[in-house]
Amino acid sequence: MASAAAMSPLPVALGDGVVLRKYEMRDLEALWDAIDEERTRLGEWMPFVEGVRTIDDERTWLETVVADEASVGGGGLWSGSEFLGGVGLILGAVRHRRRDRLLDPREA
Repeated sequence: MASAAAMSPLPVALGDGVVLRKYEMRDLEALWDAIDEERTRLGEWMPFVEGVRTIDDERTWLETVVADEASVGGGGLWSGSEFLGGVGLILGAVRHRRRDRLLDPREA
């Protein structure tokens, strides 16, 4: 299997000041704020949310992602210092709580 670096070197400028890059430890507060503020909505689709109850829980996860340089599971879209959203690949089967319908962006 190819490494993340071989598949797509990051960061990537996407235009209009938006950058896709791997997470860094300095991103902890922005990631935590996004999870905590959107907990109910995210929890319907992202099984990890239930286990992330404190910023220390998020820190533990982020430390593992940052340490794994070959991982493609931890990246984000950023506009300057503003966190726009997370991006990652999960290889293998993933169970979601909501399989009954597709995400409708109008519900966001």
